[in-house]
Amino acid sequence: MTAIENLLSRFDINSLVTILDIQIALAIVIISLLIKGVVARIIIGIVYKLTRNTKKAKDSEMYKPIKQMVVFISMYVALYIIPKGERTAYIITEIFKVIIIIFVTKLITTLVYSDSKFLKKFLKKNDSDKVNDFVCKIIRGLIWLVSCFVIINELGFTSKITGLLTGLGFASAIIALAAQELVKNLLSRSFNTYR
Repeated sequence: MTAIENLLSRFDINSLVTILDIQIALAIVIISLLIKGVVARIIIGIVYKLTRNTKKAKDSEMYKPIKQMVVFISMYVALYIIPKGERTAYIITEIFKVIIIIFVTKLITTLVYSDSKFLKKFLKKNDSDKVNDFVCKIIRGLIWLVSCFVIINELGFTSKITGLLTGLGFASAIIALAAQELVKNLLSRSFNTYR
């Protein structure tokens, strides 16, 4: 009996809890790696039912980003379970927020292309889809730009970004004046093809 008491006295309960937490964290990551494809198909299936899309889930542009996001979420949960300092938890949470913003941006931009059912309501079909492709690229670029500003704001660099925003305002005005003739020609050409 004393041998068992001596053996148990050598183990620290805190180290046992940490080992158990690490095992739970590893189990969460392994399970997410096993079910990521199923979860992605379910989410895409729900989205396709709402949008009445008939494509298979594996053929979707959203399939790979959703699988990646399932793994990222499980890694975040796993890291959150493992005991750590307050500063480390804050850094992990900030990194996770940035990853979520990038993921949502990637999902939104995968829905913005010239053959999208959502954009067909707004874009006219013409012989050459160059104008529609150009508009979609501009929309995707603007979405990524807004996403970058959201990330910068989330990381707390808002006060330092005002100079950059002012510079972007001046630069966009200069580019707009320089490209005025090009834009006028593109717009008049696209309006003429729609008539």
